[in-house]
Amino acid sequence: MSFGRPELFVEEYIENARHIEVQVITDGENRVHIFERDCSLQLRNQKVLEVAPPRNICDELRKELTSAALRLAEGAKYKNAGTVEFLVKGDLSDPKARYIFLEINPRIQVEHTISEEITGLDLITAQLKIGLGEKLPDIFAEQLGKRGIDTKPFKNDAQKMVYAGKEHMLKNEKIGCAFQLRINLLPGNCEKVWKVYKEPKNTRVDSGVRENGPIVPFYDSMVAKLIVTGEDFDKCNNKSIEKLKEFLIEGAPINKDQLNKIMHHDTFLQGECFTTFMEKDLNKKGAVKKGGSKKEKPKKEKKEPKYEKRTIIAPLPGQIVEIHKKEGESFVKGDTLCIISAMKLLNDVTAEFDGKVLKSGANLKKDANVNADETLFEVECDINSLENDDDDDASEAGDHGAHGGASDLGTGGSGVSSTELLIANPFAVLPDDVFEKMTKRRVASRSSAPLPTKVNVKSDVYKKRYDVNLQRAKTLQERLEVCYGGGGKKYVDRNRKRGKDLPRERIKKIVDKDTKFLELSALAAFGMYNNKTHSASVVCGIGIIHGRECMFVANDSTINGGALCGESLKKIDRAQRIAEMNHLPCIYLVDGGGANLNASLDDKAAKVPSVSFVMGGLCFKNQAVMSSKLIPQLGVAFGNCTAGAAYQCAMCDELVMVKQNGTIYLGGPPLVKAATGEDCKEQELGGAVMHTGKSGVADHIVDTEEEAFKRIRSMVENLGFQKRNLSGNAALTSAFTLDRLLPVEYPRYNPDEILGIVPEENNIPFEVREVIARMVDGSRFHEHKKNFGTTLVTGFAHLFGFPVGIIANNGMLFSEAAIKATHFIQICNQRSIPLI
Repeated sequence: MSFGRPELFVEEYIENARHIEVQVITDGENRVHIFERDCSLQLRNQKVLEVAPPRNICDELRKELTSAALRLAEGAKYKNAGTVEFLVKGDLSDPKARYIFLEINPRIQVEHTISEEITGLDLITAQLKIGLGEKLPDIFAEQLGKRGIDTKPFKNDAQKMVYAGKEHMLKNEKIGCAFQLRINLLPGNCEKVWKVYKEPKNTRVDSGVRENGPIVPFYDSMVAKLIVTGEDFDKCNNKSIEKLKEFLIEGAPINKDQLNKIMHHDTFLQGECFTTFMEKDLNKKGAVKKGGSKKEKPKKEKKEPKYEKRTIIAPLPGQIVEIHKKEGESFVKGDTLCIISAMKLLNDVTAEFDGKVLKSGANLKKDANVNADETLFEVECDINSLENDDDDDASEAGDHGAHGGASDLGTGGSGVSSTELLIANPFAVLPDDVFEKMTKRRVASRSSAPLPTKVNVKSDVYKKRYDVNLQRAKTLQERLEVCYGGGGKKYVDRNRKRGKDLPRERIKKIVDKDTKFLELSALAAFGMYNNKTHSASVVCGIGIIHGRECMFVANDSTINGGALCGESLKKIDRAQRIAEMNHLPCIYLVDGGGANLNASLDDKAAKVPSVSFVMGGLCFKNQAVMSSKLIPQLGVAFGNCTAGAAYQCAMCDELVMVKQNGTIYLGGPPLVKAATGEDCKEQELGGAVMHTGKSGVADHIVDTEEEAFKRIRSMVENLGFQKRNLSGNAALTSAFTLDRLLPVEYPRYNPDEILGIVPEENNIPFEVREVIARMVDGSRFHEHKKNFGTTLVTGFAHLFGFPVGIIANNGMLFSEAAIKATHFIQICNQRSIPLI
């Protein structure tokens, strides 16, 4: 508003202005600045390269800008991370330079990275912790403490901590300057996937791009941020040029040449760039850094024009904002023909040859929306102008390394095979007669083609990932071995003196010989309850008895006497749900005292006894429901089964009790004595003889555990055939759907190679098809909607002859990927095909 009139608004036009931002962060009580950034390098108001701190800025101007930013935050009672932006007129070295407030962005911005680099702070984490109620002094003290900075002398002064961080980064880590180079898409034709993507070593790159990953030309043109640091501006600039050259990315046109030109430009090197630099000064001749220009080449003789008709199409969807060439007008190579607004940027559509506009596209109008590949111009093209002009810009070509075909069945260079650590052979869980039917039927040729591979098992990246993941596999095996040891030697020895086996030993003796037990959730409760409640004190999994898959639930009495914690009950509930869904008989090997209500838990929710009671009740309900659905519930009472464990025994359709060791009662003799004053013995109160002869709770009595194992196998042998209703539309009368099996094939590529494919860090993307190719039979994969929703891979394959559907994340998920997944799930449900 101007002159007191609301209908009149006046803006000042500033020439020779710098765009300077001040990063602030406040927790409501403490307000600090994280210094300033120079964001003057812009193209149509979109930043291209940012620098922190700005070159040549004087201390007096810095103090003016940062103080003004903090006053604004205080006056607005601002609480969050934010960016206060100014225009500075003239030279930054002038203490009296005029500055004008532009706006405040109440959020973390893209260029926060360079403020982090020069101060050693983590602004994202700080912002989240403020939201959780923490204060800046505590947040900064923790972050800087990790860098060895003692913040105690600052007495909770967060701003002094920021200064200390900046001083430390320069003095000890030689970081006094940081550049952020925005790697942006340019208009032009692009592939469907990135053919090459290789980041420079020892350099921060924020990106979601990966080699062979999809190119998504929507939403935002920025595909990566290259953040480079140095001791001062000049060293940072030289390092940025080097790292930009090392940054290899192919598949779509990007702005590497533009960034390279900026960093070689005298105006940039002298710190004299205004906001108009990109449009007015960047392409001026003779402004290249000394030594950076190439030798002048002899001019070629100009040929006579030779014309042919061509079509220029929209490189991406967007809105037409400017039209520079009309029908009948000529243009030369490099001229801007029109400008499309898309992905928050104004994108030039430039001519790649000399020519003349013959006709404008039907939709080529200002403010009109156009689709990708829609015709913009019909033109006359001088095909002689398409010849290479020997551009002066430095070549960015490099050797990206050739990828081989199928790899040898090696182990990635470490000399140690990890297959035994990672892959249990499912062949082993199948009876011989069934396995023979699986492998010998349907010998006709397969139609689904194997997936190709581009994995180079000799590359350094592969070897590094392999070694990292092999060590992780060994760590996993070590943790599993701890779980297999139960409650420790003392309690295992006590168990053996009573003639009792450990739960996994019992299961091994029950299942068919030479078959494997598929254990579920072996690391449940890992690291909890003082790291002593291994596997949540219960073993669950699927085993084969007389060729029939059965779900086992077995207490480990060497851990807290077999008492169950909250995670135990969740684990049992999950096992029961799997059994119900797949119509698997359940076998409960009971040897414990119900819920452990008095344990010292490190989970606050688990401290409430009612939680254990509710979860325990759910497990009993599951037994009743499955029994009503004709899913057998079988059990053995191996030891003292009290409280919930007594219910578990009583809810079984058929129950075995081991004489002397096995008892079933809600409360033992001490509880009876306290409640009624009666003296009784364990066997009289709830022993095998009493329950098989008087109460009828148990059906079979045996003298030893070995007899109990045989009795369970006999019970399963006599279950008869049971209908298995899968997805409500297929009543099957055998344990295996043999009519849908194909001959079993080993993967074409060694599954061990997965260790060299999966990255060492979760935030590094990878091509998931390379993993699928090492999992499925013959590496064959019938992909569904390959070109739609490319960030999600869906398709059909076979695992050990069984048909499966696979859904695999292959990048950021967009709406198309969600639609694709929904459709695929519906197809799998229709065909009764299980999903992975």
